[in-house]
Amino acid sequence: MAQKIDDSQADLWASNKNEPAELSMTELEEMKSKKIKKEKSEDENSVRGNWSNKAEFILSSLGYAVGLGNVVRFPYLCFKNGGATFLVPYATMLLVAGLPIFYLDMSLGQFSSLGCVSLWRCAPLFKGLGWAMLAVSALVSIYYNVIMSWAIYYLFASFSDLPSLPWVGCKNEWNTDSCFDERDYNSTVNTTALRMMNPNATSPAAEYFMNAVLQVSPSIEETGTIHWYRAVSLLLAWLLVYCCIIRGIKSAGKVVYFTATVPYLLILVLLIRGVTLEGAEIGIRYYIVDVDWDKLRDPAVWQQAAGQIFYSLSAATGGLHTIASYNKFHNNLFTDAVAIALMNCLTSIFAGFAVFSILGHMAFQVGQDIKDVGDASGPGLAFIAYPEALSRLPIGPFWSILFFFTLITLAIDSMYVLVETVVTAAMDEFRYLSLRRRVMKWIVPVVYCTTAFLLGFPLISQAGLHWVGLIDDYSANIPLVIIGLLECLVITYVYGLHHYYSDMKVMLGKQDSLPHWVAFWCIVLLPLIIAPIALGLVVVLYAWKYEPSTAYPEWAIVLGWLITSASLACIVFYIPYYLFTEGQGSFTSRLKRSLRPTPDWGPALNRFREEANYKLFPTISEKGAVNFYPKPGAEYLYTESVSQGVQCDMGNGNDAYEGESQ
Repeated sequence: MAQKIDDSQADLWASNKNEPAELSMTELEEMKSKKIKKEKSEDENSVRGNWSNKAEFILSSLGYAVGLGNVVRFPYLCFKNGGATFLVPYATMLLVAGLPIFYLDMSLGQFSSLGCVSLWRCAPLFKGLGWAMLAVSALVSIYYNVIMSWAIYYLFASFSDLPSLPWVGCKNEWNTDSCFDERDYNSTVNTTALRMMNPNATSPAAEYFMNAVLQVSPSIEETGTIHWYRAVSLLLAWLLVYCCIIRGIKSAGKVVYFTATVPYLLILVLLIRGVTLEGAEIGIRYYIVDVDWDKLRDPAVWQQAAGQIFYSLSAATGGLHTIASYNKFHNNLFTDAVAIALMNCLTSIFAGFAVFSILGHMAFQVGQDIKDVGDASGPGLAFIAYPEALSRLPIGPFWSILFFFTLITLAIDSMYVLVETVVTAAMDEFRYLSLRRRVMKWIVPVVYCTTAFLLGFPLISQAGLHWVGLIDDYSANIPLVIIGLLECLVITYVYGLHHYYSDMKVMLGKQDSLPHWVAFWCIVLLPLIIAPIALGLVVVLYAWKYEPSTAYPEWAIVLGWLITSASLACIVFYIPYYLFTEGQGSFTSRLKRSLRPTPDWGPALNRFREEANYKLFPTISEKGAVNFYPKPGAEYLYTESVSQGVQCDMGNGNDAYEGESQ
């Protein structure tokens, strides 16, 4: 049983709040140690912590935003939706919605130093948006880590057939009669004639992925078995994520120096090799030249382009709020966010060149139209194209080991933030967890990772590829677009664009440069007004012309829409929950209050709250008592939120006003 604070401290707390003190000696010692550490640290916010430098923030943001969505998901969606045709709505959605919402997410996190749920104190009625973001992050993390487990399997498989690779050649037990690889024949054989004799030929890399690694069943209804090596790969993937979570934000910031830069070098190597292969021009022409303008009339193409922009940028998932919340308050976020968003999308296009040059070669090799190469692989398309290129490099196993190791670390960057977003929100929102943070920071990630690991079992069965495709289609595309749409509407019309603009002027500091604010208006503020219209049109047209997919049975499509509804239901059901459970007074008065920021909304530290004209937080002394310093003209929050463990200024606020209290 925890010891209570001494009588003098209890009296001071009770005199300020008229409630019994609940701080234990352990918590007091923790506060004191944090204050001592703060004096030796350069962190602006000693309680929450900050990035050590700007490079760590940029690389962490880039590492989170640039992940499997760029090198695996984007090439697949581009391939599925007509190659160059897909790039038109993709670029349009980036400028109209992706870039402004990307900045909006980051700016709210940096301004408030809060996660994606707690920051909706700015418009408490719509806190369900934060929970919806968590639901999307949780769903994505389940299948995202399954894809990372494929990379782990490929990493170990790269050691299994030295000095070659196991997906080279068609003389293995998993190969079919349709497999064709010209490397199985000597130079005297006319391989072109052999290709013409087998018009339905498949590549060895495709057969290895489909028949050896996943042993894919014909449909989602045929679950099949779960082989031990897939279960072990998934277990290793979750263990890696857990190890990163418990190490915290500081250690993650160091790792990204490697994980966020090396992938570019390896993709460049694969691109150089890809464009030198025979037939590469077929894939590149399909990727950037052959635009099917009639296909642009299909709302599904625009919906998937919008969904991919949000998925690729990780906008409206809550992770960007979390990353930016560790920034220093006056960090010049505008230039950082624009640079990160553009680099993210350019990375997708860069990776696309590598994939499509290889697909062009594969189409040439098997004598098929490029649209028919690897079409059944879905999100696993890149696990056919990249291994095919790796097998054609000198010292193939070396490059394969390096590539898949880097792919794993790249996936960990994104998985770290996805899981940290859920864990941080739970720790921030539930007082029971926050008061036991020292223990719960170990327990909560264990519970989450174990649960997600078990939920991933259907995805590693023989029907796993179908399950991954189903969850990918329904968990991220439409929900992210709708969440982004509502986020724009709430900040623009409920919180108020003028209020948001005033906050940004304080946070970004004095910018005397006219071009800076012109760019801010053109890139962020005006698109925030236009984005809801564009996203709304995408959703309405998609719903109007929606046709059920023939790739799944009817029950699977119903399940898919239930997955979509799971995240959006958080928004719908939270509104009546808040109105009928929070606050007192008439329904009308509660509704009015729910549309205004709560008193504790704003910057985390008092010196910044004063700059932005927000009421000041009480401060916590070395002894753990809440102090209301008599600063002339200053307004202090004096609400129940103080006793509930909601944010108090434990950092520089003490130093700023302590002298005046003595």
